Amino acid sequence: MTIAVGFALSLIQSTQAPNSTFFELLLGASPIAKGVLILLLIFSIYSWAIIITKWQWLRGAEKQTRAFLSRFQRGGKLSELY
Repeated sequence: MTIAVGFALSLIQSTQAPNSTFFELLLGASPIAKGVLILLLIFSIYSWAIIITKWQWLRGAEKQTRAFLSRFQRGGKLSELY
């Protein structure tokens, strides 16, 4: 068992990673891999758009909450608050 593990470790240590850039790897990728990467990019952009939209919506709600709380603490009729 130890001989097999030692042999596997020597194989791992003797092989070196190729010096490839991201674009070289992308150009050499299969069409399926390129398609998956494009889908991941599209969904990532879509996710960030949702995150930014929700963040803006929450900031607006927070401003409205602060304005309401300020008017509420000043007192007055409840029917005029909102």
